Amino acid sequence: NIDALAEGARKHFRVSSHGAPDAAAGKRDVGLFWFRRNLRLLDNPLLYRAAQECATLAPVYIDWSSDCNSCLESRKFTLRSVEKLREALRQGVEKSDVIVRKEAPHAAIPQLCRQFGVTRVYLELGTLSHERDDDCALISALRVQLPKIEVISSADGTTLHSANAVARATRYESDGCTNRGQLPAGLADCDAFEQMLRSSHLLPIAPCKIPDRFPPLPVILQAQKELLGNLDDSRQDGEVLQGGESEALRRLDEFVQGRSRLSSAAFGGRVDVCYGALSPYLYWGCVSSRTVFAELRRHTATHVGTTTLIRLQCAELDLILRDFLLFSQILGSQKDSRARMPLSVNPRSTQLASI
Repeated sequence: NIDALAEGARKHFRVSSHGAPDAAAGKRDVGLFWFRRNLRLLDNPLLYRAAQECATLAPVYIDWSSDCNSCLESRKFTLRSVEKLREALRQGVEKSDVIVRKEAPHAAIPQLCRQFGVTRVYLELGTLSHERDDDCALISALRVQLPKIEVISSADGTTLHSANAVARATRYESDGCTNRGQLPAGLADCDAFEQMLRSSHLLPIAPCKIPDRFPPLPVILQAQKELLGNLDDSRQDGEVLQGGESEALRRLDEFVQGRSRLSSAAFGGRVDVCYGALSPYLYWGCVSSRTVFAELRRHTATHVGTTTLIRLQCAELDLILRDFLLFSQILGSQKDSRARMPLSVNPRSTQLASI
């Protein structure tokens, strides 16, 4: 249940007292995972993969203006969410944390790779225009400066359905839509998108669990904690909305139980007086749309014949609409520059792979 998930988010990731257990299992890769708008531990597939594949792992957050909303309250919420993520990683795991850097990603990440001897970079591809530009600049920098590093990427971190499955179902490669802004028929509007999902029998991706254990930080960070960097705490004073994964899961629990505050103008999934019940948490990835969808479906049967059932069903439609808008951004930007905006990166090199 949600209480168990929240508890797991606080007390997960146990590392053996014998050091790095993965190294004993033959895992020697040093990984770097970039936390962007996926500030969570539960249902973070790329993080789960990194935890399974690497002997040591350097989680990184880039506190850079291009990756932040200009709204001050949004920035406070984001920094608080990152701080909560750091607390979760530190709790019970002395050698886990989040490295904070304040340079552009294409400058900061290659530098960290050299500093820590990174062999794999785990990159959750962005959906917004400036995020895709950051992806392009980072991948290009790695290809030029550190061509032996493997880049493991995914476009599924923020979506309900698989990006590659949607691309195939919409005949993205073969429909000949190459004009700027032109999209396949399956993404013409939300109704067409929903019909495409039904006709193609595309189901939401099942949420993945929190890793059973988490690789420790690279050795140099274990000895020199000052290299971790700091967040700008002064910007967190007077915060309007509490950030972080545990708070997101608590709000989700209230929502599915029908206990959220309703405003007089509430409709669909928007049930909080000042914010949507989960909108900022979904935007910054404190909770995944897949976790939300799974909980909505799990509670639907218990609210038959109630107004809560209508709210839950409307919230499901909100998530599908959100997916439609995200895929329109992802595939739309891909249309404008296919070679520059990858949906995936070849896991054995930094050579971009077409979808």
